[in-house]
Amino acid sequence: MSELRKKRISKSQTEQVQIVMSGDINGNGRLFGGRLVEWIDVVAAVVAKRHSGCEVTTVSIENLHFKAAAYANDTVVLIGCVTHVGRTSMEVRVDAYAENLRGKRSMINRAYVVMVALDENEKPAPVPGLILETDEQRSEWAAGEKRRELNKNRRTETHWVKKGKEGTSMKYECVCGYIYDEAIGDPDNDIAPGTKWDDLPDNWSCPVCGAGKDLFSEV
Repeated sequence: MSELRKKRISKSQTEQVQIVMSGDINGNGRLFGGRLVEWIDVVAAVVAKRHSGCEVTTVSIENLHFKAAAYANDTVVLIGCVTHVGRTSMEVRVDAYAENLRGKRSMINRAYVVMVALDENEKPAPVPGLILETDEQRSEWAAGEKRRELNKNRRTETHWVKKGKEGTSMKYECVCGYIYDEAIGDPDNDIAPGTKWDDLPDNWSCPVCGAGKDLFSEV
């Protein structure tokens, strides 16, 4: 397969506008955090679909920072863009702003969402690279590299804690909750019982959400 052509970040940037309605607020008149996360997830999915040209699934929401509240009748503007890509994954930054009647915007949240592209068989699919055109984009890419490495370290930091005696089967949990048990394997994908984690094919992925091995942690 030929390498996918890189794309500009601006090609998939997405903006969504919401008005905070009565069903979106809590008893204090503030926007539910869960409703905002729902809107963020939708924007991130649209960005990832536009960049990859594929269906996508959410793997994780990283660094979700609630900076301020939004209230009933506020206009909420969400802006999403790709900040980093892997082989099949995309990191999408979504900024959320409360906009007043004069058009002034105040940031209320910033989140980084990791999405994975899926092919027609719901298996992870390669995604285009990014064309970095500005210092801000290059800075975000570098920060994305650090976040990716940090997450990888977090998932492996307990590797030796529960190692157990030699011959004991291990279990590894995906960010979506699926658990790979070495004793069971993955029969649906021709992975025989007893197949050790390190012996899984490099292209093996979670049968539930399509995440790669780097998004699993030992349990």
